Amino acid sequence: MNYVFDIKKKTFSWTKAMKFLKENGFVTIRNIFDKKFVENICNQCNEVLTKPSIMGSYGYYKKDIPKKLFDPLLIGGRIVDCFVNKQILEFVKKYLKGDFTLAECNLKFDAGIQLEYFPFHKDFSNGWNLRIHKKDNIKLNKEDLKSPIAVGGMVYLHDTDQGAFCYCAKSHNFNVDRGTALSKYPRNERNEILKNMVKVLGKKGDLILFDDRGFHGPEQPSKKNRTVLIFDYYKSNKFGARTKMKIPVFLNDLGHLTKDQLRVLGLGKGYMIPHENYHTRGFNETKKYKLLVKIINIFYGIDFLKLKIRLLLSALKRKALLRH
Repeated sequence: MNYVFDIKKKTFSWTKAMKFLKENGFVTIRNIFDKKFVENICNQCNEVLTKPSIMGSYGYYKKDIPKKLFDPLLIGGRIVDCFVNKQILEFVKKYLKGDFTLAECNLKFDAGIQLEYFPFHKDFSNGWNLRIHKKDNIKLNKEDLKSPIAVGGMVYLHDTDQGAFCYCAKSHNFNVDRGTALSKYPRNERNEILKNMVKVLGKKGDLILFDDRGFHGPEQPSKKNRTVLIFDYYKSNKFGARTKMKIPVFLNDLGHLTKDQLRVLGLGKGYMIPHENYHTRGFNETKKYKLLVKIINIFYGIDFLKLKIRLLLSALKRKALLRH
């Protein structure tokens, strides 16, 4: 199956790419980003992934052992263009047949630890529910899911042959809905879905777009590490103009964007899930976090004690000098 559509090739056609996406539920767009731009973004992302964030320092955070995460727009500069590239926005708008918002985005590193920890799933099913607060509840039904409501996106930050994104082709139109987890489906239906599973190999800078109604997930287990930018666009008439998560960004980096690009970023429209409740932010509720806070406070306490001793010794020294 040829799922790669290379913009630099004479045979490239957005119409053909759209046809493939509609039929199969996913597509890879190659060379959508300039080579120098990709190299710069990759270098910045790799650098931040070497530094853990401690007590507010600039660096990644962890959700569990295999993953490192970072809010990508805090890298700054033109990385925002990965998510609001004009050609991408036009393509996604045609697929969704309406306006949409960048719901969430993450820089994500998955360690090649040869474990299966993120099973195949789809993002939406009949009855999918997101309770924002008592008077604000989003719920999807069968009718909502008959047409595209969200598009996922992924940018490979290195050539990827292991740990690749996998998509079960045509599963976005699978006629049985038993929930978002593939494991809930009987064996015959799982086999029917998985027989069309495609391991989406790619090059650095490749953009994968996929229909969130289809089954997908990373290749696991994998021996190799994987680093990607991963994001979602939600259709506005289903989810509103808000983002799903709070997306931190430097205002200085937005000056070159158009009104439409700023709208896609959800500028000034609010959010669905509070920062502390977003699924990647739960570390501060763990015992590990509380233990680390105690350890860090002990070190700061020791520093404070050293300072008090130095000040005391200095005062005693001055008094001794005055006596003489």
